[in-house]
Amino acid sequence: MLFDHHSIARIRDAIRKDPYAANSFELLKKDILSVDYTFVQEKHKLLLELNHRAADEEKAYYERTALTRELSELSVNASFLYLLEPDSSLLPIVKGLISAVCSADSWSNLGPNFKVWKSDLTTADIGVHIAIALENIKAQMPEEYIQEVTSTLLHNSFYPLYEEWLSPENHVNALDTMGHNWWNVCISGMGVVLLTAGKSRVPQFDSCLDQIMDSLREWMNYPGNTLQNKKANFGSDGDYIEYVGYFMYAFSNYCIFNEMLKKDDRLDALDFSESEEKTADFYSSFFHRLWDGPRLADFGDISLQVEKHSQYIFYLCGKFNKSWTQENFKQLNARLALPYEFYFYNPDIASSGWLPPREKIFHDSGYAIIRSGFTADDTSFMMKTGESWNHNHDDAGTFELACRGQLFITDSGNCSYGDPNYVQYYIKPQAHNVIHFNGGQEPDDIRYHGTKYMGNFPAFLSTETYKYLLADCAGPFINQFQRYYRHVIFIKDMIVMIDDLFTYEEGNLHYNLHVNGKVELDANLAVLTSHGVQLEIHSLFPRNKEWQLQSGYAHEIKNGGSAAPVQPEVEYLQISTPTEKRREKFIHCFKLPSGSASEVRVTADEGEWAKEVVIEREDGTERIICNMRADGRVMHQNSSLTYKNIETDAFIIYIKSSHDGKILQVAQHNGSLLKIDGICYISSMLKNDSLLNLEDGSITVHNTSDASCYFKTSPDNQAQPGKFKLKAGTSTLKI
Repeated sequence: MLFDHHSIARIRDAIRKDPYAANSFELLKKDILSVDYTFVQEKHKLLLELNHRAADEEKAYYERTALTRELSELSVNASFLYLLEPDSSLLPIVKGLISAVCSADSWSNLGPNFKVWKSDLTTADIGVHIAIALENIKAQMPEEYIQEVTSTLLHNSFYPLYEEWLSPENHVNALDTMGHNWWNVCISGMGVVLLTAGKSRVPQFDSCLDQIMDSLREWMNYPGNTLQNKKANFGSDGDYIEYVGYFMYAFSNYCIFNEMLKKDDRLDALDFSESEEKTADFYSSFFHRLWDGPRLADFGDISLQVEKHSQYIFYLCGKFNKSWTQENFKQLNARLALPYEFYFYNPDIASSGWLPPREKIFHDSGYAIIRSGFTADDTSFMMKTGESWNHNHDDAGTFELACRGQLFITDSGNCSYGDPNYVQYYIKPQAHNVIHFNGGQEPDDIRYHGTKYMGNFPAFLSTETYKYLLADCAGPFINQFQRYYRHVIFIKDMIVMIDDLFTYEEGNLHYNLHVNGKVELDANLAVLTSHGVQLEIHSLFPRNKEWQLQSGYAHEIKNGGSAAPVQPEVEYLQISTPTEKRREKFIHCFKLPSGSASEVRVTADEGEWAKEVVIEREDGTERIICNMRADGRVMHQNSSLTYKNIETDAFIIYIKSSHDGKILQVAQHNGSLLKIDGICYISSMLKNDSLLNLEDGSITVHNTSDASCYFKTSPDNQAQPGKFKLKAGTSTLKI
């Protein structure tokens, strides 16, 4: 039994001493006490009417499913209230709610015209709610009633799920064909119902339980399927393919099932501890810290307002002492809404000082997180290049940027799946911070069938003063672009983004930016003001462009109850330009609000084959040069460029110098040679990403293979560069 005497005592204690638990319980109690027996009888009668109409009326079918699910949640909540505050007047309510749910002919939401299978997520979730509700009042119920409800649980939930998902002879679903979260929700839900029914009522109990356990192990280790374009459920760092929203739901029944296994001394529980801790770190990575509270990066199909099914997050926080994550999550999750959330919520997690990594690249699922710290004043930058199979958006390369408590650049997120705007707007490239070609219409079958070529992050170079991230976004946009690379450079209070694009034909490119706050446009500058804090966006290249404010929508807001959700109408920035020989470079500088009064001047220059960004500060100058000969147009010979005082074959170089012209730092990206004023600073045979920091005497290099590299290590300009034999990967050296 999940809610035994020990767990009830623990939950009562949490409610007594913890305001979050106490407030949640008062809301749950208020909801249940507003239900009387007349309400239950009316709903039961309505369910019976819907049963008659559901076979012929699709609307009636879905109304029945929604009502059945609603009553199943009420039943488990009412039974939970009875355990915490025993009151015999609650028992008829609980019993009546369970009986009403059991009168529904089907616990599926697949619709009357869907013939392939008849059990789904709803079948599992209703089964879990009724199973736990029955367990909670079983001691007060006659055996005849227990047998009747158990029989319905098996008939409406367990057997349909087993036959269609696990039966060796009859199953119609496979790990490779179902949405990633479906398998764990359905199989774990089936397990909860099986454990509640017990061996005496299921003759094949042992073999069924064994199959459930095997299936969940296979789900955790699922490697993907080439022919289905389906990726592994988890990356090597615990990153879940469907992002954090469906991650939370995917494990919602699993943690209940496994907890019930642990409580039965006769059974062995599943142990995925190593994987679970990695998944906890994955979830924790996506919080922006803002002045009005934390917010998760709004990528893909995610709900920013957590309403229920939060038990797995509390399970992870309690098991692995993730107090930072729990405190942030509680601000997203307004209340504990279901008994399972109360069960796993632990208000006594000690502050461990643990924080997620400041910088993390999730290579398998395609996410990058770069932050300066964990306070509301710090900067957080998050980018997505991956895909989510059946939850795909046209959003490879989208990013969010928060600084000094404001989320300046955000994604549009999503809305309810049944709303026309979901397909017409939210999944389109126009709704994301990406570049699209002409109309930007990805064929629907690319989203439906998954993406064969995922985006990724081929390079990341990180030091305290300089960071470089390369995002390859072409794969998911393969019908629009041969090349779509986003190069992102982080220097002090500036983020420089260089987009390298190559299309299949001439046309128009559209650069989308979804912003928060007031927008002021002036020539090549957009100033965003949010709560008195300003972010400057310097649009330096292309020169020939048009700024526009386009109409769109922000993430849908759910108002709760019967009120319809709202999709706030917003304007977003769009920068448009025609291609030139099918190529273009967008170069933008995002000047962060630093709080410093020192002047920073951003200008641009260019040559025949170079585009240059110049950042002038009181203490010196920084230059970023993009070598257009190195964008793939020159093949079978090196992409050598001479521009002003620079000789290089790198695609991007960075030079920091003092006011008197002394070179302080130089970097190259995808280069093998960098000379300044005829002096060799960096050289190698294998092109690499490297930073030579002459201020602190350090060298940071990312090589794709073992290679020898040469760097200027002496102040004597006549001295030969120093040779270093470096291994593949990132190396940090001291001169």
